[in-house]
Amino acid sequence: MALIPIENPPIATTERGIVFPMLNGDRQQPCLITIEALQDLRTKYHTDALEISEAAVFIARRAEIERLASRKFDNGDVTEDGLVEVRAQDIP
Repeated sequence: MALIPIENPPIATTERGIVFPMLNGDRQQPCLITIEALQDLRTKYHTDALEISEAAVFIARRAEIERLASRKFDNGDVTEDGLVEVRAQDIP
């Protein structure tokens, strides 16, 4: 079952990246996009890469990030601590 985006999800910036929830039925599934993946997205899509924050990249590329997280969840790719983790190597 695909994960469903949450409108205006609460996000938390950590030393590993940005944590955000998605819905798995009526339960929230924690997801993480790593700093390295955010940096790859920043340099790929933003000409002002040095001036845009990781949070701004997340907001701008949120739909793409959520699709990647949902695909990983559907494939059973969940970490031992229960996160769906989008890494740099997941960025097309």
